[in-house]
Amino acid sequence: CLGWLPKTRCDHVTRYSQIFITIARLCLMSECSLEFVGAMCKRYPVCNEKELDMKSRGLWAIVLVIVLAIPVTLLMFSSSATLNTDPEENFEYIWTSFDRMYGQFENKKVDWDALYHTYRPQVTAETSEDELFDIVSNMLAHLNDGHVWLFSEDRQFCAAASANDPVVQDFSPELVDSTYLQGRAQTKLEGLYAYGWLADNIGYIRIRDFMAPEADMLAAIDEILVELGDAQSIVVDIRDNPGGKGRTANRVADRFADQKRHFMSSALRYGPEHSDTLPMHFHVQPRGKHQFTGTTILLTNRGSASAAERFTLAMRVLPHVTIVGSATAGMFSVKFRIKIPNGWATEIAYKSSFDHTGVSWDAIGVPPDITHANTEEQITAGVDNVLELATTMLRNGPPELQDESASLIHIRTSLVELYFDTLATSGVDAATKALHEARSGDPDTYFFDMKLGLELADPFVFRKESHLVIPLLECAMDMYPQVAMTYDLLSAAYINNDQIEEARQIIQTGKSVERMFPWEGDLFDRVEQAIQDYDERVAAEQS
Repeated sequence: CLGWLPKTRCDHVTRYSQIFITIARLCLMSECSLEFVGAMCKRYPVCNEKELDMKSRGLWAIVLVIVLAIPVTLLMFSSSATLNTDPEENFEYIWTSFDRMYGQFENKKVDWDALYHTYRPQVTAETSEDELFDIVSNMLAHLNDGHVWLFSEDRQFCAAASANDPVVQDFSPELVDSTYLQGRAQTKLEGLYAYGWLADNIGYIRIRDFMAPEADMLAAIDEILVELGDAQSIVVDIRDNPGGKGRTANRVADRFADQKRHFMSSALRYGPEHSDTLPMHFHVQPRGKHQFTGTTILLTNRGSASAAERFTLAMRVLPHVTIVGSATAGMFSVKFRIKIPNGWATEIAYKSSFDHTGVSWDAIGVPPDITHANTEEQITAGVDNVLELATTMLRNGPPELQDESASLIHIRTSLVELYFDTLATSGVDAATKALHEARSGDPDTYFFDMKLGLELADPFVFRKESHLVIPLLECAMDMYPQVAMTYDLLSAAYINNDQIEEARQIIQTGKSVERMFPWEGDLFDRVEQAIQDYDERVAAEQS
Protein backbone atom coordinates (compact mmCIF):
# COMPACT_ATOMS: atom_id res chain seq x y z
CA CYS A 1 0.00 0.00 0.00
CA LEU A 2 2.99 2.32 0.20
CA GLY A 3 3.93 2.24 -3.44
CA TRP A 4 1.04 4.34 -4.69
CA LEU A 5 1.21 6.92 -1.93
CA PRO A 6 3.61 9.45 -3.45
CA LYS A 7 1.62 9.49 -6.69
CA THR A 8 -1.67 10.56 -5.13
CA ARG A 9 -2.84 14.15 -4.88
CA CYS A 10 -2.98 15.81 -1.47
CA ASP A 11 -6.17 17.83 -1.71
CA HIS A 12 -7.22 17.36 1.90
CA VAL A 13 -4.55 17.14 4.55
CA THR A 14 -6.85 15.59 7.14
CA ARG A 15 -7.85 12.80 4.79
CA TYR A 16 -4.21 11.96 4.04
CA SER A 17 -3.22 12.04 7.68
CA GLN A 18 -5.86 9.40 8.29
CA ILE A 19 -4.54 7.33 5.38
CA PHE A 20 -1.03 7.64 6.79
CA ILE A 21 -2.15 6.46 10.23
CA THR A 22 -4.10 3.59 8.68
CA ILE A 23 -1.04 2.46 6.75
CA ALA A 24 1.03 2.61 9.92
CA ARG A 25 -1.56 0.42 11.62
CA LEU A 26 -1.41 -2.08 8.77
CA CYS A 27 2.37 -2.17 8.99
CA LEU A 28 2.21 -2.80 12.70
CA MET A 29 -0.22 -5.67 12.24
CA SER A 30 1.92 -7.27 9.55
CA GLU A 31 5.52 -8.43 9.51
CA CYS A 32 6.79 -4.85 9.41
CA SER A 33 8.76 -3.72 12.45
CA LEU A 34 8.72 -0.27 13.98
CA GLU A 35 11.99 0.76 12.43
CA PHE A 36 10.49 -0.11 9.04
CA VAL A 37 7.47 2.12 9.71
CA GLY A 38 9.78 4.94 10.75
CA ALA A 39 11.79 4.52 7.58
CA MET A 40 8.64 4.61 5.51
CA CYS A 41 7.53 7.83 7.18
CA LYS A 42 10.71 9.47 5.91
CA ARG A 43 11.02 7.63 2.61
CA TYR A 44 7.51 8.04 1.21
CA PRO A 45 6.35 11.65 1.55
CA VAL A 46 2.63 11.68 1.08
CA CYS A 47 2.58 14.80 -1.06
CA ASN A 48 4.50 16.04 -4.04
CA GLU A 49 5.54 19.62 -3.26
CA LYS A 50 4.55 20.81 -6.70
CA GLU A 51 0.97 19.76 -6.00
CA LEU A 52 0.62 21.81 -2.81
CA ASP A 53 -0.01 25.47 -2.32
CA MET A 54 1.83 27.16 0.54
CA LYS A 55 -1.09 26.92 2.94
CA SER A 56 -1.75 23.21 2.50
CA ARG A 57 2.01 22.52 2.53
CA GLY A 58 2.29 24.19 5.90
CA LEU A 59 -0.69 22.31 7.28
CA TRP A 60 0.70 19.02 6.04
CA ALA A 61 4.07 19.77 7.60
CA ILE A 62 2.34 20.22 10.95
CA VAL A 63 0.40 16.98 10.54
CA LEU A 64 3.52 15.06 9.47
CA VAL A 65 5.52 16.36 12.43
CA ILE A 66 2.74 15.34 14.79
CA VAL A 67 2.48 11.88 13.28
CA LEU A 68 6.24 11.36 13.44
CA ALA A 69 6.50 12.77 16.94
CA ILE A 70 3.89 10.45 18.44
CA PRO A 71 5.46 7.05 19.16
CA VAL A 72 4.16 4.70 16.51
CA THR A 73 3.74 2.06 19.18
CA LEU A 74 0.70 3.93 20.50
CA LEU A 75 -1.20 2.87 17.40
CA MET A 76 -1.19 -0.71 18.62
CA PHE A 77 -2.83 0.03 21.92
CA SER A 78 -6.08 1.77 20.99
CA SER A 79 -8.32 -1.24 21.58
CA SER A 80 -11.03 -0.73 24.16
CA ALA A 81 -11.25 -4.46 24.83
CA THR A 82 -10.66 -5.65 28.39
CA LEU A 83 -7.02 -6.51 28.90
CA ASN A 84 -5.58 -9.23 31.09
CA THR A 85 -2.84 -7.54 33.09
CA ASP A 86 -1.90 -10.52 35.25
CA PRO A 87 1.93 -10.56 35.02
CA GLU A 88 2.27 -14.32 35.55
CA GLU A 89 -0.26 -15.18 32.87
CA ASN A 90 1.33 -12.77 30.42
CA PHE A 91 4.79 -14.24 31.02
CA GLU A 92 3.40 -17.73 30.43
CA TYR A 93 1.70 -16.54 27.24
CA ILE A 94 4.91 -15.05 25.84
CA TRP A 95 7.10 -18.01 26.81
CA THR A 96 4.61 -20.53 25.39
CA SER A 97 4.17 -18.56 22.15
CA PHE A 98 7.89 -18.65 21.49
CA ASP A 99 8.10 -22.28 22.58
CA ARG A 100 5.52 -23.24 19.94
CA MET A 101 6.51 -20.94 17.11
CA TYR A 102 10.08 -19.59 17.33
CA GLY A 103 12.24 -21.12 14.63
CA GLN A 104 15.85 -20.81 15.78
CA PHE A 105 16.15 -22.65 19.10
CA GLU A 106 18.16 -25.50 17.60
CA ASN A 107 20.18 -23.28 15.27
CA LYS A 108 21.20 -21.02 18.15
CA LYS A 109 21.38 -23.92 20.63
CA VAL A 110 19.13 -22.15 23.13
CA ASP A 111 17.72 -24.20 26.03
CA TRP A 112 14.32 -22.54 26.26
CA ASP A 113 13.18 -24.69 29.19
CA ALA A 114 16.25 -23.67 31.18
CA LEU A 115 15.44 -20.01 30.50
CA TYR A 116 11.91 -20.61 31.74
CA HIS A 117 13.21 -21.96 35.05
CA THR A 118 15.57 -18.98 35.26
CA TYR A 119 13.11 -16.18 34.58
CA ARG A 120 9.70 -17.55 35.61
CA PRO A 121 10.48 -17.38 39.35
CA GLN A 122 11.22 -13.67 38.94
CA VAL A 123 7.58 -12.98 38.04
CA THR A 124 4.96 -12.78 40.77
CA ALA A 125 1.43 -11.44 41.04
CA GLU A 126 2.95 -8.16 42.31
CA THR A 127 5.37 -7.70 39.40
CA SER A 128 4.89 -4.26 37.82
CA GLU A 129 4.58 -3.69 34.08
CA ASP A 130 8.06 -2.20 33.83
CA GLU A 131 9.53 -5.07 35.81
CA LEU A 132 7.76 -7.62 33.61
CA PHE A 133 9.00 -5.87 30.47
CA ASP A 134 12.57 -6.03 31.80
CA ILE A 135 12.30 -9.70 32.76
CA VAL A 136 10.86 -10.75 29.41
CA SER A 137 13.41 -8.61 27.55
CA ASN A 138 16.25 -10.24 29.44
CA MET A 139 14.88 -13.67 28.54
CA LEU A 140 14.44 -12.82 24.86
CA ALA A 141 17.93 -11.30 24.71
CA HIS A 142 19.37 -14.83 24.87
CA LEU A 143 17.95 -15.42 21.39
CA ASN A 144 20.18 -12.68 19.94
CA ASP A 145 17.74 -12.28 17.06
CA GLY A 146 17.14 -8.99 15.26
CA HIS A 147 13.71 -10.17 14.16
CA VAL A 148 12.49 -10.63 17.73
CA TRP A 149 10.87 -7.57 19.30
CA LEU A 150 8.79 -6.74 22.36
CA PHE A 151 6.51 -3.69 22.46
CA SER A 152 4.59 -2.08 25.28
CA GLU A 153 2.68 1.17 25.13
CA ASP A 154 5.77 3.25 25.80
CA ARG A 155 8.73 0.89 25.38
CA GLN A 156 10.25 -1.33 22.74
CA PHE A 157 13.02 -3.90 22.82
CA CYS A 158 14.98 -5.66 20.07
CA ALA A 159 16.60 -8.99 20.98
CA ALA A 160 19.66 -8.47 18.79
CA ALA A 161 22.87 -8.07 20.75
CA SER A 162 23.85 -5.37 18.26
CA ALA A 163 20.66 -3.35 18.83
CA ASN A 164 22.40 -0.97 21.20
CA ASP A 165 25.56 -0.59 19.15
CA PRO A 166 26.28 3.02 18.17
CA VAL A 167 25.09 3.88 14.69
CA VAL A 168 28.04 4.63 12.43
CA GLN A 169 27.29 6.90 9.48
CA ASP A 170 29.64 5.13 7.09
CA PHE A 171 27.68 5.66 3.90
CA SER A 172 26.09 8.60 2.11
CA PRO A 173 24.11 8.07 -1.10
CA GLU A 174 24.16 11.83 -1.63
CA LEU A 175 27.94 11.78 -1.56
CA VAL A 176 28.05 8.99 -4.13
CA ASP A 177 25.65 10.81 -6.44
CA SER A 178 27.28 14.23 -6.23
CA THR A 179 30.95 13.23 -6.20
CA TYR A 180 31.41 9.82 -7.75
CA LEU A 181 28.56 9.95 -10.26
CA GLN A 182 29.36 13.65 -10.78
CA GLY A 183 25.76 14.73 -10.33
CA ARG A 184 24.60 12.64 -13.26
CA ALA A 185 22.90 9.84 -11.31
CA GLN A 186 19.68 8.58 -12.81
CA THR A 187 16.87 7.01 -10.81
CA LYS A 188 13.95 4.65 -11.22
CA LEU A 189 10.98 3.88 -9.00
CA GLU A 190 11.26 7.24 -7.25
CA GLY A 191 14.84 6.69 -6.18
CA LEU A 192 14.63 3.03 -5.26
CA TYR A 193 17.27 2.46 -7.93
CA ALA A 194 20.02 4.98 -8.58
CA TYR A 195 22.54 4.29 -11.32
CA GLY A 196 25.14 5.83 -13.58
CA TRP A 197 28.81 5.65 -14.56
CA LEU A 198 31.81 5.70 -12.25
CA ALA A 199 34.14 5.63 -15.27
CA ASP A 200 33.83 5.03 -18.99
CA ASN A 201 33.33 1.29 -18.61
CA ILE A 202 32.35 0.94 -14.94
CA GLY A 203 28.64 1.08 -14.16
CA TYR A 204 27.06 1.70 -10.79
CA ILE A 205 23.68 0.51 -9.44
CA ARG A 206 22.40 1.32 -5.95
CA ILE A 207 19.36 -0.52 -4.58
CA ARG A 208 17.74 1.38 -1.72
CA ASP A 209 15.48 -1.50 -0.61
CA PHE A 210 13.43 -4.41 -1.92
CA MET A 211 10.03 -3.13 -0.82
CA ALA A 212 8.44 -2.17 -4.15
CA PRO A 213 6.19 -4.55 -6.11
CA GLU A 214 8.28 -7.33 -7.62
CA ALA A 215 7.14 -6.71 -11.19
CA ASP A 216 8.13 -3.05 -10.95
CA MET A 217 11.54 -3.80 -9.53
CA LEU A 218 12.31 -6.41 -12.15
CA ALA A 219 11.17 -4.23 -15.04
CA ALA A 220 13.33 -1.40 -13.72
CA ILE A 221 16.49 -3.49 -13.28
CA ASP A 222 16.03 -4.90 -16.78
CA GLU A 223 15.89 -1.35 -18.15
CA ILE A 224 18.95 -0.32 -16.15
CA LEU A 225 21.00 -3.24 -17.45
CA VAL A 226 20.13 -2.19 -20.99
CA GLU A 227 21.23 1.38 -20.31
CA LEU A 228 24.48 0.09 -18.78
CA GLY A 229 24.93 -2.37 -21.60
CA ASP A 230 28.39 -1.06 -22.52
CA ALA A 231 29.75 -1.65 -19.03
CA GLN A 232 32.64 -4.08 -18.66
CA SER A 233 32.09 -4.15 -14.90
CA ILE A 234 29.41 -2.97 -12.46
CA VAL A 235 29.41 -1.95 -8.80
CA VAL A 236 26.16 -2.95 -7.07
CA ASP A 237 25.65 -1.00 -3.85
CA ILE A 238 23.28 -2.28 -1.14
CA ARG A 239 24.79 -0.43 1.80
CA ASP A 240 22.10 0.66 4.26
CA ASN A 241 19.52 -1.41 2.37
CA PRO A 242 17.10 -2.52 5.15
CA GLY A 243 15.56 -5.34 3.10
CA GLY A 244 11.99 -5.90 2.02
CA LYS A 245 10.71 -8.89 0.11
CA GLY A 246 13.11 -11.81 -0.04
CA ARG A 247 11.64 -13.27 -3.22
CA THR A 248 12.07 -9.93 -4.98
CA ALA A 249 15.69 -9.71 -3.84
CA ASN A 250 16.25 -13.20 -5.22
CA ARG A 251 14.76 -12.25 -8.59
CA VAL A 252 16.93 -9.15 -8.88
CA ALA A 253 20.00 -11.28 -8.18
CA ASP A 254 18.88 -13.59 -11.01
CA ARG A 255 19.80 -10.79 -13.41
CA PHE A 256 23.47 -11.40 -12.54
CA ALA A 257 23.43 -15.22 -12.60
CA ASP A 258 25.57 -17.29 -14.94
CA GLN A 259 23.70 -20.56 -14.26
CA LYS A 260 21.43 -22.11 -11.66
CA ARG A 261 23.17 -22.25 -8.29
CA HIS A 262 22.07 -23.18 -4.78
CA PHE A 263 22.76 -20.36 -2.33
CA MET A 264 20.53 -20.85 0.72
CA SER A 265 18.36 -23.34 2.57
CA SER A 266 15.85 -22.56 5.30
CA ALA A 267 13.86 -24.43 7.89
CA LEU A 268 10.39 -23.01 8.60
CA ARG A 269 9.16 -23.84 12.10
CA TYR A 270 5.89 -25.72 12.10
CA GLY A 271 4.99 -28.15 14.84
CA PRO A 272 5.05 -28.50 18.63
CA GLU A 273 8.68 -29.67 18.80
CA HIS A 274 11.55 -27.26 18.28
CA SER A 275 12.86 -29.58 15.56
CA ASP A 276 9.55 -29.59 13.61
CA THR A 277 10.33 -27.66 10.45
CA LEU A 278 9.43 -27.46 6.76
CA PRO A 279 12.32 -27.37 4.25
CA MET A 280 12.95 -24.49 1.87
CA HIS A 281 15.73 -24.20 -0.71
CA PHE A 282 16.73 -21.15 -2.71
CA HIS A 283 18.54 -20.87 -6.02
CA VAL A 284 19.85 -18.05 -8.15
CA GLN A 285 19.52 -18.61 -11.89
CA PRO A 286 19.38 -16.60 -15.12
CA ARG A 287 15.96 -14.98 -15.40
CA GLY A 288 14.63 -11.95 -17.17
CA LYS A 289 15.47 -10.30 -20.45
CA HIS A 290 19.06 -9.47 -19.58
CA GLN A 291 21.84 -10.85 -17.40
CA PHE A 292 25.09 -9.14 -16.53
CA THR A 293 27.80 -11.72 -15.94
CA GLY A 294 30.79 -9.43 -16.23
CA THR A 295 32.95 -8.51 -13.27
CA THR A 296 30.73 -7.32 -10.44
CA ILE A 297 31.59 -5.87 -7.04
CA LEU A 298 28.88 -5.88 -4.37
CA LEU A 299 29.16 -3.28 -1.58
CA THR A 300 27.70 -4.15 1.83
CA ASN A 301 27.74 -2.80 5.37
CA ARG A 302 25.99 -3.45 8.71
CA GLY A 303 22.98 -1.60 7.38
CA SER A 304 22.45 -4.29 4.74
CA ALA A 305 19.74 -6.37 6.40
CA SER A 306 17.11 -9.04 5.96
CA ALA A 307 16.18 -9.40 2.26
CA ALA A 308 19.37 -7.50 1.37
CA GLU A 309 21.27 -10.33 3.05
CA ARG A 310 19.41 -12.91 0.98
CA PHE A 311 20.51 -10.88 -2.04
CA THR A 312 24.07 -10.96 -0.70
CA LEU A 313 24.04 -14.76 -0.33
CA ALA A 314 22.65 -15.12 -3.85
CA MET A 315 25.33 -12.87 -5.33
CA ARG A 316 28.02 -14.49 -3.20
CA VAL A 317 27.86 -17.82 -5.06
CA LEU A 318 28.42 -16.19 -8.46
CA PRO A 319 32.06 -16.63 -9.56
CA HIS A 320 32.26 -13.15 -11.10
CA VAL A 321 31.04 -11.34 -7.96
CA THR A 322 33.35 -10.01 -5.24
CA ILE A 323 31.91 -8.57 -2.03
CA VAL A 324 33.63 -5.49 -0.61
CA GLY A 325 32.77 -3.62 2.58
CA SER A 326 31.78 -4.90 6.00
CA ALA A 327 29.62 -7.75 7.29
CA THR A 328 25.86 -7.46 6.88
CA ALA A 329 23.38 -7.11 9.76
CA GLY A 330 22.79 -10.82 10.43
CA MET A 331 18.96 -10.73 10.29
CA PHE A 332 17.86 -13.65 8.12
CA SER A 333 14.62 -14.88 9.59
CA VAL A 334 11.06 -13.85 8.84
CA LYS A 335 8.65 -12.83 11.55
CA PHE A 336 5.06 -12.22 12.48
CA ARG A 337 3.45 -10.15 15.21
CA ILE A 338 1.07 -11.33 17.91
CA LYS A 339 -0.79 -9.41 20.57
CA ILE A 340 -0.17 -10.28 24.20
CA PRO A 341 -3.19 -10.43 26.59
CA ASN A 342 -2.07 -7.27 28.42
CA GLY A 343 -2.11 -5.27 25.17
CA TRP A 344 1.59 -5.52 24.40
CA ALA A 345 2.87 -7.11 21.21
CA THR A 346 5.81 -9.30 20.30
CA GLU A 347 7.39 -10.29 17.02
CA ILE A 348 8.44 -13.92 16.62
CA ALA A 349 11.00 -15.11 14.07
CA TYR A 350 9.94 -18.50 12.75
CA LYS A 351 12.64 -19.47 10.23
CA SER A 352 16.31 -20.47 10.28
CA SER A 353 18.48 -19.89 7.21
CA PHE A 354 21.80 -21.35 6.13
CA ASP A 355 24.10 -20.69 3.21
CA HIS A 356 24.80 -23.37 0.61
CA THR A 357 27.51 -24.88 2.80
CA GLY A 358 25.25 -25.15 5.86
CA VAL A 359 26.54 -22.10 7.76
CA SER A 360 24.08 -19.81 9.53
CA TRP A 361 25.09 -16.15 9.47
CA ASP A 362 22.18 -15.03 11.65
CA ALA A 363 23.32 -12.55 14.33
CA ILE A 364 26.76 -12.58 12.67
CA GLY A 365 26.29 -11.16 9.21
CA VAL A 366 27.60 -12.29 5.84
CA PRO A 367 31.30 -11.46 5.70
CA PRO A 368 32.72 -9.68 2.66
CA ASP A 369 35.48 -11.10 0.52
CA ILE A 370 37.46 -7.93 1.14
CA THR A 371 36.85 -6.04 4.39
CA HIS A 372 36.95 -2.27 4.08
CA ALA A 373 34.93 0.37 5.93
CA ASN A 374 34.45 4.10 5.98
CA THR A 375 34.60 6.26 9.06
CA GLU A 376 32.14 9.04 9.79
CA GLU A 377 34.98 11.53 9.42
CA GLN A 378 35.74 10.30 5.92
CA ILE A 379 32.10 10.57 4.84
CA THR A 380 31.89 14.07 6.33
CA ALA A 381 35.05 14.98 4.41
CA GLY A 382 33.46 13.80 1.17
CA VAL A 383 35.39 10.56 0.78
CA ASP A 384 33.89 7.09 0.24
CA ASN A 385 36.92 4.82 0.62
CA VAL A 386 34.88 1.66 0.07
CA LEU A 387 33.61 2.82 -3.31
CA GLU A 388 37.06 4.15 -4.24
CA LEU A 389 38.61 0.76 -3.46
CA ALA A 390 36.02 -1.00 -5.62
CA THR A 391 36.64 1.41 -8.49
CA THR A 392 40.41 1.02 -8.20
CA MET A 393 40.13 -2.76 -8.24
CA LEU A 394 38.09 -2.62 -11.45
CA ARG A 395 40.37 -0.10 -13.13
CA ASN A 396 43.50 -2.13 -12.37
CA GLY A 397 42.14 -5.36 -13.74
CA PRO A 398 39.16 -7.46 -12.70
CA PRO A 399 39.41 -9.80 -9.70
CA GLU A 400 39.89 -13.44 -10.57
CA LEU A 401 36.82 -15.65 -10.86
CA GLN A 402 36.09 -17.42 -7.61
CA ASP A 403 35.59 -21.16 -7.22
CA GLU A 404 31.90 -21.56 -6.47
CA SER A 405 31.57 -25.21 -7.49
CA ALA A 406 29.96 -26.01 -4.12
CA SER A 407 26.90 -24.02 -5.22
CA LEU A 408 26.31 -26.53 -8.01
CA ILE A 409 25.65 -29.31 -5.50
CA HIS A 410 22.18 -30.04 -4.15
CA ILE A 411 20.37 -28.27 -6.97
CA ARG A 412 16.66 -28.90 -6.52
CA THR A 413 13.47 -28.15 -8.42
CA SER A 414 10.89 -26.03 -6.65
CA LEU A 415 7.58 -27.77 -7.23
CA VAL A 416 5.73 -24.54 -6.49
CA GLU A 417 7.66 -22.50 -9.04
CA LEU A 418 7.48 -25.34 -11.57
CA TYR A 419 3.72 -25.47 -11.16
CA PHE A 420 3.07 -21.75 -11.48
CA ASP A 421 5.56 -21.28 -14.32
CA THR A 422 3.88 -24.08 -16.29
CA LEU A 423 0.42 -22.81 -15.34
CA ALA A 424 1.25 -19.39 -16.77
CA THR A 425 2.50 -20.76 -20.08
CA SER A 426 0.58 -23.99 -20.70
CA GLY A 427 -2.44 -24.19 -18.41
CA VAL A 428 -3.57 -26.22 -15.44
CA ASP A 429 -3.44 -29.66 -17.08
CA ALA A 430 0.18 -29.20 -18.13
CA ALA A 431 1.07 -27.80 -14.72
CA THR A 432 -0.52 -30.79 -12.99
CA LYS A 433 1.34 -33.19 -15.25
CA ALA A 434 4.66 -31.43 -14.64
CA LEU A 435 4.02 -31.58 -10.90
CA HIS A 436 3.37 -35.33 -10.92
CA GLU A 437 6.34 -36.04 -13.18
CA ALA A 438 8.72 -34.13 -10.91
CA ARG A 439 7.42 -35.95 -7.84
CA SER A 440 7.95 -39.32 -9.50
CA GLY A 441 11.71 -38.73 -9.48
CA ASP A 442 14.32 -38.78 -6.71
CA PRO A 443 12.95 -36.93 -3.64
CA ASP A 444 16.36 -35.26 -3.22
CA THR A 445 15.88 -33.47 -6.54
CA TYR A 446 12.77 -31.46 -5.64
CA PHE A 447 11.12 -29.68 -2.73
CA PHE A 448 7.81 -28.04 -1.92
CA ASP A 449 8.05 -24.52 -0.49
CA MET A 450 4.94 -24.51 1.69
CA LYS A 451 5.10 -20.81 2.56
CA LEU A 452 5.43 -19.71 -1.06
CA GLY A 453 2.87 -22.26 -2.26
CA LEU A 454 0.14 -21.05 0.08
CA GLU A 455 0.96 -17.39 -0.59
CA LEU A 456 0.69 -17.82 -4.36
CA ALA A 457 -2.38 -20.06 -4.21
CA ASP A 458 -4.37 -17.84 -1.87
CA PRO A 459 -5.39 -15.12 -4.38
CA PHE A 460 -6.50 -17.76 -6.91
CA VAL A 461 -8.84 -19.28 -4.34
CA PHE A 462 -10.51 -15.98 -3.57
CA ARG A 463 -10.59 -14.73 -7.16
CA LYS A 464 -12.91 -17.63 -8.00
CA GLU A 465 -10.08 -19.29 -9.92
CA SER A 466 -9.66 -22.04 -7.36
CA HIS A 467 -9.66 -24.82 -9.96
CA LEU A 468 -6.28 -23.56 -11.13
CA VAL A 469 -4.58 -24.27 -7.78
CA ILE A 470 -6.49 -27.29 -6.45
CA PRO A 471 -3.88 -29.75 -7.83
CA LEU A 472 -1.10 -27.80 -6.10
CA LEU A 473 -2.96 -27.68 -2.78
CA GLU A 474 -3.70 -31.39 -3.02
CA CYS A 475 0.01 -31.99 -3.50
CA ALA A 476 0.82 -29.78 -0.50
CA MET A 477 -1.58 -31.70 1.73
CA ASP A 478 -0.19 -35.02 0.54
CA MET A 479 3.44 -34.02 1.21
CA TYR A 480 2.87 -32.16 4.48
CA PRO A 481 -0.35 -33.41 6.12
CA GLN A 482 0.67 -31.73 9.40
CA VAL A 483 0.09 -28.20 8.01
CA ALA A 484 -3.40 -27.15 9.04
CA MET A 485 -3.65 -24.16 6.72
CA THR A 486 -3.46 -26.47 3.72
CA TYR A 487 -6.74 -28.14 4.70
CA ASP A 488 -8.41 -24.78 5.22
CA LEU A 489 -7.30 -23.34 1.88
CA LEU A 490 -8.01 -26.53 -0.07
CA SER A 491 -11.50 -26.84 1.39
CA ALA A 492 -12.17 -23.18 0.50
CA ALA A 493 -10.94 -23.89 -3.02
CA TYR A 494 -13.31 -26.85 -3.30
CA ILE A 495 -16.25 -24.75 -2.12
CA ASN A 496 -15.49 -22.00 -4.62
CA ASN A 497 -15.29 -24.69 -7.29
CA ASP A 498 -18.72 -26.08 -6.23
CA GLN A 499 -17.17 -29.29 -4.87
CA ILE A 500 -19.04 -29.24 -1.57
CA GLU A 501 -18.62 -32.91 -0.67
CA GLU A 502 -14.88 -32.77 -1.26
CA ALA A 503 -14.71 -29.68 0.95
CA ARG A 504 -16.72 -31.45 3.64
CA GLN A 505 -14.34 -34.40 3.63
CA ILE A 506 -11.22 -32.22 3.79
CA ILE A 507 -12.54 -30.02 6.56
CA GLN A 508 -13.51 -33.09 8.57
CA THR A 509 -9.99 -34.49 8.26
CA GLY A 510 -8.47 -31.12 9.04
CA LYS A 511 -10.29 -30.89 12.39
CA SER A 512 -7.78 -33.27 13.94
CA VAL A 513 -4.73 -31.34 12.70
CA GLU A 514 -3.16 -29.07 15.32
CA ARG A 515 -3.00 -25.41 14.38
CA MET A 516 0.33 -23.82 15.20
CA PHE A 517 -0.07 -20.15 14.27
CA PRO A 518 -2.58 -17.64 15.69
CA TRP A 519 -4.13 -16.85 12.32
CA GLU A 520 -4.86 -20.48 11.52
CA GLY A 521 -8.47 -21.33 12.22
CA ASP A 522 -10.20 -18.21 10.91
CA LEU A 523 -10.54 -19.64 7.41
CA PHE A 524 -11.45 -23.03 8.86
CA ASP A 525 -14.37 -21.46 10.73
CA ARG A 526 -15.54 -19.65 7.59
CA VAL A 527 -15.42 -22.84 5.54
CA GLU A 528 -17.36 -24.75 8.19
CA GLN A 529 -19.97 -21.98 8.22
CA ALA A 530 -20.19 -22.07 4.41
CA ILE A 531 -20.83 -25.82 4.47
CA GLN A 532 -23.44 -25.37 7.20
CA ASP A 533 -25.16 -22.63 5.17
CA TYR A 534 -25.16 -24.91 2.14
CA ASP A 535 -26.72 -27.76 4.09
CA GLU A 536 -29.40 -25.43 5.45
CA ARG A 537 -30.23 -24.19 1.97
CA VAL A 538 -30.50 -27.73 0.65
CA ALA A 539 -32.71 -28.73 3.58
CA ALA A 540 -34.93 -25.70 3.04
CA GLU A 541 -35.29 -26.48 -0.65
CA GLN A 542 -36.17 -30.10 0.04
CA SER A 543 -38.81 -29.11 2.56
